[in-house]
Amino acid sequence: MEYLNDGLERLDRITQAGDRIEAMVSDLHSYDDFIQPAQWTMRQKYIVELWNIVNALDIPIIYDPIRCMLWPFGFTHADRIRFHLSQIRRGKAEPDWRTIWDGRKYIRHILASKALADRFEEGGEVDSSMYDDILR
Repeated sequence: MEYLNDGLERLDRITQAGDRIEAMVSDLHSYDDFIQPAQWTMRQKYIVELWNIVNALDIPIIYDPIRCMLWPFGFTHADRIRFHLSQIRRGKAEPDWRTIWDGRKYIRHILASKALADRFEEGGEVDSSMYDDILR
């Protein structure tokens, strides 16, 4: 049961970080809006939330049940993002804002996966729109 509680806590942290990211960028319509100098503070907060997500995905045990609840390639993307964020933190690289901007689709995928898992767990009906953000 401890594994499941840990998994739910991690998914909740990912959801909360995803919600905060979505709120940050909801008024931005394009990558060009995102990289404007006036958005510098927001981009720094965005990086903090990305750290929250990759830290929540830091599940060292390969057979941990939470790994089967998430999109398998999400861990690969999290590793890439983690490496890039660590380079930024050390001052060895400038943020690749295009990659970070495009990463929103993976966050949406994780959130959609969680919503589907919750719906299945609750025994509710799943409608086709719940699959819109699932990457294939």
